[in-house]
Amino acid sequence: MRISAVLGGLALGLMSGGTYASHSRGSPVREGIGKFIAAASILAAFSFVSAADAATFHLDYQGAATIDATLTAADLGGDQWLVTDLSGTVTDGGAPEAMTLVSDGPSVFDIPGFIVDNVLYYPAGPGSSFDTYGLAFAASGMDWNLWGNGASQAYTLYAYNGGGYPVTDSGSATVTAVPESSTWVLMCAGFIGLAFAGRRGCRPAVAIA
Repeated sequence: MRISAVLGGLALGLMSGGTYASHSRGSPVREGIGKFIAAASILAAFSFVSAADAATFHLDYQGAATIDATLTAADLGGDQWLVTDLSGTVTDGGAPEAMTLVSDGPSVFDIPGFIVDNVLYYPAGPGSSFDTYGLAFAASGMDWNLWGNGASQAYTLYAYNGGGYPVTDSGSATVTAVPESSTWVLMCAGFIGLAFAGRRGCRPAVAIA
């Protein structure tokens, strides 16, 4: 998906930059603008590729409790992403509480054999966005765990306070990819170039007596 965005945006930027430059023969300033658009597209594409091993996602969980969070994740390959950071809030009957990622999940959930892997599956395909190990985060003085139970099954959300589970919830979770800045740069450069090229190409010809 990201590769197609790179190729599409790059092609649009190069095409518009080249078109604008070709329509501006004889005008150094306009030709320079066309070349700049093309160069900006190439630069943005390389920037996009260099960041291809990381991505940002939005997590929305709806149950008796709710979660609204942004996840930063590293690409593990095979549509698997390791969540390396998160920000957002969890709400459970009170004011929204800020969330922080728990990266060492097994050491904070005092249950023998309990494992938290913080792995996100995107696209989720026929399964869940999180497996049965799930995502661990801290909020409101407790350690929380959100995990999936397979295709078409509700997600489970627990909160652990060191002696028990005051929150045991189930609900739905939606994970969507947040477009990276490089994508917007590519698309904007392309559309700006097309707009200039179209404006240049629509000017009526002037007859010379």
